[in-house]
Amino acid sequence: MLREWVSCLKSSYKAIKLLSHQAIKPLSHQAIKPSSHQAIKPILNFLR
Repeated sequence: MLREWVSCLKSSYKAIKLLSHQAIKPLSHQAIKPSSHQAIKPILNFLR
């Protein structure tokens, strides 16, 4: 019984991980893009 419960827990954890990864990816990309651009711009201007 315990083994079945553990395997169920593992599979649900994998599913949650996959879903959260798919949900977080676009959000983090949108969050990182503008901030990284703003951070890189002055450096690029300085290098020019």
